[in-house]
Amino acid sequence: MNRKLFFVFLIGAAQLFAQRKVIIVDAQSQKPLAGVNITWGEKGEGMVSEEDGSFDKDVLKGIKKPIHFSYVGYKDRSILLKGVTSKVEMQPTSKALSEVVISKDALLSANQIMDSIQAHVKDNYNFNLTNRHFFLRQKDDGGVEQLDVHIKKSTIAVFDDAFAEKMIAEMPKENDFLTEVMGNHYGDLKKQKLLIEEGYKAYDTESTGYLENYYKKLEAIINEHVKSDSYFKIRTGILSFKTDANEAFLKDGEVVDVRNDMGNAKKQANFFLNDRKEMLGRVFEDIFLRKDTNIDFLKDLEKYQFEYIDDAVIDENDVFVLNFQPKSKKKYQGKLYVNQEDFSILKADFNSTKALFTFKLFGLSFKEKGNRGTIAFEKNSNGKYEIKYIKKVSNMEFGIDRPFVIVEKNKNVRGRRTQNKVKFDMLLKGSFQSHYDYVVLDSKPINEAIFQQVDESKSKQPKDWKRHNDNFWSNATEWPLVQKTIIEFNE
Repeated sequence: MNRKLFFVFLIGAAQLFAQRKVIIVDAQSQKPLAGVNITWGEKGEGMVSEEDGSFDKDVLKGIKKPIHFSYVGYKDRSILLKGVTSKVEMQPTSKALSEVVISKDALLSANQIMDSIQAHVKDNYNFNLTNRHFFLRQKDDGGVEQLDVHIKKSTIAVFDDAFAEKMIAEMPKENDFLTEVMGNHYGDLKKQKLLIEEGYKAYDTESTGYLENYYKKLEAIINEHVKSDSYFKIRTGILSFKTDANEAFLKDGEVVDVRNDMGNAKKQANFFLNDRKEMLGRVFEDIFLRKDTNIDFLKDLEKYQFEYIDDAVIDENDVFVLNFQPKSKKKYQGKLYVNQEDFSILKADFNSTKALFTFKLFGLSFKEKGNRGTIAFEKNSNGKYEIKYIKKVSNMEFGIDRPFVIVEKNKNVRGRRTQNKVKFDMLLKGSFQSHYDYVVLDSKPINEAIFQQVDESKSKQPKDWKRHNDNFWSNATEWPLVQKTIIEFNE
């Protein structure tokens, strides 16, 4: 064959191949899409597009029914063979596209990744009733930044302005509080029951016990001037509560959590359990899978800006790393680590961009300045993603600027029971930080019948310690896993 005929043959072959080759592209960016599913017929025969987005049209010869094109993050298309030209355009489901990133299978934008996450949420995560064997830690650090008390009237001579100034001067301005528990946490992402197996609480975890000594002084004064069969009515405006005078600040040499002394007997017995449940509720309200969460980037995708920033590896899984920022009045920003295989969020870091809650009325004020944290997941035995670890750090401010009246009344005296009365004005400002760690050590599915049978009254009461006990969990077989998990997500 001479050279001219050879080149004519090559050109003709190239043109013939070009006529057979079809490219599948993004309708907006015109970038080729690799791995698009192409199916036809009742038996679901099919193929996928190559790395350059192409496929051979000859494979479709003789097919009379529509050919279906489907791809994660894009609207499905159905086209008759005669409508398949040299290019097939796929329309992304998201209205706004950001930077296009390359996965091992396809070209995806950050918004398309988020669309895929949203589409797979119900399949990827566990929303059912579960028994989670857990460890829970709460550590509060804070103190009083300003405290002024002016005694206006007192029938107890020792309670005057000089006494108030002396006690304020000696009062610990900083303090901390720690609780740690292990047990079983029954429920789903919202309703819950707890059985506490073991736990303790500690005051002055890092100090030398000066809070204990401070309370001893107060108790000595009360014992000297107040009758044992008395009770106190404390009023500030329309608010009031009652407490017995014979309830000591100290019990068996340790500081008593005064919150245990409020309410009726049943509430007192269940106080620690209910307090832990309330605290768990605060931790779980930040799980982005819940419909009522404030971190609602999955619910309102259009109100957040998503940006691809990197690839990474978590537990041998290739992940996309995405930043998210609020566009409107939303209060959270953060970083997401997304499994490239199934579009599950393996880890989410978040922090608030503005104050979350502010209350100020009648001289009382409270402000939740913000919080930050981490939520991590891992697959359970059922192939669903389950909570592995939650960290949350909350910052609060509080204040009181009000008049108070403390009235001592006798339980056994008829008629006018008032024994003593102290009226004073108080100005107080302070702040504290709460740090929570929730570790799931094991989990298994349960049904509604098992959930209803859980008897929370069998929960153990905590052991009190004056200061943190480093050896408290030394005999717990789960303790090394607790430490490993917390360290892993706090490095």
